[in-house]
Amino acid sequence: MKYTTLIVTLLALLLVISLARSEWELLLDAQIMSNVTALETDGTRLFAGIGRGLYTSNDNGDTWCTTALTHGYVQAIAISGDVIYASVYEHGMFRSDDYGKTWNPKNHGFPINHDHTLDIRLPSIEQILVTDSGMVLAVGGLDGTYISRDRGETWHFPADWQYPCPKTPDLDYPISDDLVSMAEYDGYWWAASSWYYLYRSPDNGATWECLGRPSSRGGGAEPRYWLVHNNQLYVGELFGAHGFARWNEGELAMEDLSDGLPDSPYMTSLAVNRGRIFAGLSGGVYMFDQEAETWTPVGLNGSYVSSLVSHRSYLYAAVDNKGIYRASISIVNPHGKAATTWSAVKTE
Repeated sequence: MKYTTLIVTLLALLLVISLARSEWELLLDAQIMSNVTALETDGTRLFAGIGRGLYTSNDNGDTWCTTALTHGYVQAIAISGDVIYASVYEHGMFRSDDYGKTWNPKNHGFPINHDHTLDIRLPSIEQILVTDSGMVLAVGGLDGTYISRDRGETWHFPADWQYPCPKTPDLDYPISDDLVSMAEYDGYWWAASSWYYLYRSPDNGATWECLGRPSSRGGGAEPRYWLVHNNQLYVGELFGAHGFARWNEGELAMEDLSDGLPDSPYMTSLAVNRGRIFAGLSGGVYMFDQEAETWTPVGLNGSYVSSLVSHRSYLYAAVDNKGIYRASISIVNPHGKAATTWSAVKTE
């Protein structure tokens, strides 16, 4: 038993060393996209949102080409079959029904505001979530969260999503007014607000349960980045605690799993590659060891990683003002049979 434990520990150490030495390659064709704001994949193609539209690659990032969406700051991307949704800052939602060849604005139901120059301004959509039932959720932070039941043709602001946590005079409004992130898991919609509270709904938003504040390092934190892996729900925090947590249904609370993460750089994204959880931070890329429950840096140290995505046998990181980096990461067999290099990884 002790011998087996020692072998597993040594293999875990070899994995960390292997990852730490992984070569991050700057994709030269992607240097023209130095300001990458969002990365997404459906397992076949890569999509990159930048400050002037949406790019795509079908050869693992070696070459990139523009799509017909060529204007504006792309904030979020979501893919559902051949349908692609993209939110563009101050221009609202766009949808492509032909895998990115053509795009149409889909903003009916969004409020239209005007800035000081009287230009039209639509809500700033920071996250797009397509649910298992086909509903589309557009999460806009202080600009509000909206629902579409017809693939984005029309949008509805759920004013009946009542605040379920202890109220104060300053919090007498629907939770849909300030949600910063949402996820779907285990029959629930999960949501987090800019007031650091977590909620969940078992009935598509009709009722909500208050789950409290998950911050584990003290102070407030915005749970921004949800991840479902091995039938468990994880969340990464953007401000304040800069932490990482896992939902514990028995305790009805989030468990802190932030050991090894730096105190200062904040989290920007989460991804899974071949069963391993990775996080993009404002100070590089980190890997989570699920046995030791601790984090280890695995490259791009000191770089601001604005987005992270797993695609096939690679991990991709968008680094501010530099472009997109790619790493092929060797995985050590956790059962000690052999070290192996894998390919054709299904993106989670």
